[in-house]
Amino acid sequence: EKKRQILKKISSINVPELEPEYSIIKAASKKANYDKNNIKIKLINQDARIAVKTISKKFSTIILDGFSPSQNPELYSLEFLSLLKERLKQSGVILCHSQNPIFRSALKEISFKIANLEQGTIASLTKDFQLEEKDEKLIRAFRPFHDPLLKWSGEKIIKEWKKPLGLQTLHLYKTPVKKLIASNL
Repeated sequence: EKKRQILKKISSINVPELEPEYSIIKAASKKANYDKNNIKIKLINQDARIAVKTISKKFSTIILDGFSPSQNPELYSLEFLSLLKERLKQSGVILCHSQNPIFRSALKEISFKIANLEQGTIASLTKDFQLEEKDEKLIRAFRPFHDPLLKWSGEKIIKEWKKPLGLQTLHLYKTPVKKLIASNL
């Protein structure tokens, strides 16, 4: 019900400085889809983790516009991002407003190359994107969120993420900690 209220609100807002693009968004929000002038939009009012499984098409651009990873970790889990990767054309990109290192660590783990895009992130499997070393170090200091069955609540995802790590899963550095310890014995 709340989602329908949001769509109604979108269709009633006027934003002259964003025209004509906002008119397209308004039209799509009224009918849940838009198909004119080579622009196709279909709004799916469903949990994205379920909805993305029903989509077989591959996209050149995926815009991930969830709330922040701490408020909406379901859309930043390694498993969900893996589903998005499956729906991305080989030369495609994922755009996101977030530069959160937890999110970025998940992208890195599934072989994306990433770069800063204003205050957000652009990720690609084939483009030669690079981050500054300070950003790379920050990403290595975090691990991704997990949602193995793509059904956990946001609270459970964060609770599981906060649990202490065993040596097998700790990956703060390029060389696994277990190997570092073994080589120092």
